[in-house]
Amino acid sequence: MQLKDPSFTTSTTSSQTNETPSSFGFLPGIANEEDPATNNSSNPNKRTPGTSSSRPNNATRGSSECCSTQTVAVTVCVIVVLAIVVLAAVANNSSDGSGGRGGFFFLRGGSSGSRGGGGSCFPAGERVLLDNFSQVPIERLHPGSIIHRGGQILAVMKLAADGEDPLHRYNDSVFVTGSHLVQELGGWKPVGESDFATPVEDEQAPTFVYNLISSKHTIMINNTLFADWEEEEDFAENWGLESRILDRLNGHPDMNAPALSSTETVSEGAFQPGTPILLDTGTSVSIEKLEPGDQLQGDDNIVFSVMRLWIPSETMVYHYSMDSSVISVTEWTIVLDDDGLWRNVKHSSNAVAVGLAADGARAWYQLWTTKHQIPVEGGSVFADYEVLDEDDPVFSEEL
Repeated sequence: MQLKDPSFTTSTTSSQTNETPSSFGFLPGIANEEDPATNNSSNPNKRTPGTSSSRPNNATRGSSECCSTQTVAVTVCVIVVLAIVVLAAVANNSSDGSGGRGGFFFLRGGSSGSRGGGGSCFPAGERVLLDNFSQVPIERLHPGSIIHRGGQILAVMKLAADGEDPLHRYNDSVFVTGSHLVQELGGWKPVGESDFATPVEDEQAPTFVYNLISSKHTIMINNTLFADWEEEEDFAENWGLESRILDRLNGHPDMNAPALSSTETVSEGAFQPGTPILLDTGTSVSIEKLEPGDQLQGDDNIVFSVMRLWIPSETMVYHYSMDSSVISVTEWTIVLDDDGLWRNVKHSSNAVAVGLAADGARAWYQLWTTKHQIPVEGGSVFADYEVLDEDDPVFSEEL
């Protein structure tokens, strides 16, 4: 899947050679420090500067005697054919089912994210460059922080390494799996296909790996731009999203769940720290203490990823009650209600709005599991992170 070129400006103070894989230049004054608890030094809605590359020069206009109607017609035909090819490629990318749909509610990895395992990720210790030029190990990043030229961090993902995507050392500095996309002078390509990457054979494979979802879908490490988990900006039409999800979960239209009232970006469903998740042993553990690979209650319901999410402050928080348990979740969380139907918590008679996310916990958590179900102490069952991808075929098979 082709990534959009963010067209970053090349530093004019650094020397560049043909062997340099990226053209971002040296960034002075970089400090190795922890991610600040609050990071307001950059506007998360700030747009990436427009491309600075010049357009191709217009062909020199010849004399009127040399300009024939036939030449003009041929030129127009060539342009039309090229336009058709480009439009066909775009249409194919947007409907190939490979995932990577933009927006914070379509969360499914493409070539930098694999449903079968850890996918394309970084081991712990790789330092991400933030907008204040500090470098923070990827596993210690806070959702909501701002990546240098990469936008706001929407999610920090911890995954189990699957061993099928070996580590490479890129540009003699960054350890990253071979299928991860990196931007070079010629465009985006998998790390494993780059001349600047070498397989790492003498390193023990990590148990866990990490990835990010950022608002601009890019990650800056060691002055090199990598793709995030989502990989592309393809904001889909949101109208009716909630109804379509619930229709698939329940197998028939749910007339009690209205469609979304707008096409604004939607926050992800999430849980507060301390939410007791049921394990296959019958015991429970707080959601923030789970690890990828843990077995949840249910047949082969294994945790694929533990995710820390950034939740907008205007998001409403609900208390969902079943039997003696009360679970705090955000308004977009989907639950298997006591009548046997899947629905959004804000449409459930068992849920009560208690305030905005800004008034609650700073950290919010979600899970991605093999069965796409999250069993909670007290008998409640919630849908996982992956369910909000409306194109996922698991609706009729797993839920």
